[in-house]
Amino acid sequence: MDPAGLTRLNVMVIDPNSLHLHLIQQLLHQCNHNGMSFTDVSEAISFVMNDHHGLDIIISDVFLPNEEGLFVLKIVSSLQLHIPVIMMSSCGETSLAMKYISNGACEY
Repeated sequence: MDPAGLTRLNVMVIDPNSLHLHLIQQLLHQCNHNGMSFTDVSEAISFVMNDHHGLDIIISDVFLPNEEGLFVLKIVSSLQLHIPVIMMSSCGETSLAMKYISNGACEY
């Protein structure tokens, strides 16, 4: 816990846009959370598979260059890591949101 008594989360963020990652990192820092960011989904998945201990939450963009965001959900689910995954997108279509929620995302 941090001095204010709030839990400090370890957050992984996956987004191909480095500007978005920078902004999210700033927000996490302002909220006293630890953030690790990845622009490459393969590197992020490798990290999750090899060193997921202490990881509290994953935030991932839906649209990734080499993989669809469902790939992240499938890996986390198949490894039975029980890490909540939040998907983010500028696309607000209900059908897309429901696709990710029904495949294991805890939020969209």
